Amino acid sequence: MGPVKVADELEKIADTVKPHPITGCWLWQGELNAGGYARMRIGGRKWLVHRFLFVLFYGAQRNNWELDHICNRPDCVRPNHVYSVTRKQNEKNRAWRDARDGFQFWKQDYLADMPPVPLLLWAGSHGLPVAPYSWRVEQR
Repeated sequence: MGPVKVADELEKIADTVKPHPITGCWLWQGELNAGGYARMRIGGRKWLVHRFLFVLFYGAQRNNWELDHICNRPDCVRPNHVYSVTRKQNEKNRAWRDARDGFQFWKQDYLADMPPVPLLLWAGSHGLPVAPYSWRVEQR
């Protein structure tokens, strides 16, 4: 996929997200899979949108690792709301968050990292929040 094609896909993504006013999640307004994850056709193949954006802005994830949504929202596609973990750690994190009665607990150590400059520039040019947040809790 050449640079013009990626730019076109990024425009489609920007047009299909709605930022959450409190959490800054980029909530997908398009197609969701059975698990509630955002997906779209990119370059002739179906992609999970959060995975496409993570790989684009952060690089390939480790072999056999998964992306964990620290915001606990599968419909969030914001690349700095996911991080690469083992399957075991992902299951442990999910169980921990699910045991909190619908509250989202965000860990400051994951959110304090500054996003990569290309992500900051692209998101900023589309009015999408991307700056790191401090620890916060939100009830669903």
